Amino acid sequence: MFGVGYSGVTFAGSDTTERTTQSTTSFALSTITVTSIPVTSGIEILVPWRKLSGGGNNSVSIGVTLNATVVTAPGLISDTLNENRTGFVRIYIPPYDTVYVGGQGLSHGTGNAAVIVGGMIDPNARPNAAVTTVIITALVSNAAATISIKNVIVNAVAGV
Repeated sequence: MFGVGYSGVTFAGSDTTERTTQSTTSFALSTITVTSIPVTSGIEILVPWRKLSGGGNNSVSIGVTLNATVVTAPGLISDTLNENRTGFVRIYIPPYDTVYVGGQGLSHGTGNAAVIVGGMIDPNARPNAAVTTVIITALVSNAAATISIKNVIVNAVAGV
């Protein structure tokens, strides 16, 4: 389920510019204005990333803000080895529901064939409003490293 080949998915927006940071605190790396995504639709975010190692042990993390609501703080997406890495992150945020809150899903893989699947850190409920802005936040554990993202895609997934 990656936004291609299944019904009910609508392209909502993208950022094709490479964005980079060496910030060790959460940084708004990419702000994407999207076609309004109603509360009854899920949100799929695809984020290709790369880590440039600058020496020492370091890792990179990605998070998501919808409109002005921090849905999740940056969560770890790489190992801490002093090596360059590439990979992708797929984030799924379900439709808004007053009973089933949070529950963002994260899956990602790296260029060294390691695949990690898990949940995001500190997930909060998505806003109870149409989403018009998706912000990808990021940080590195060591300022000698760099995280870069490019060709980010946001899709609306029709509710069931």
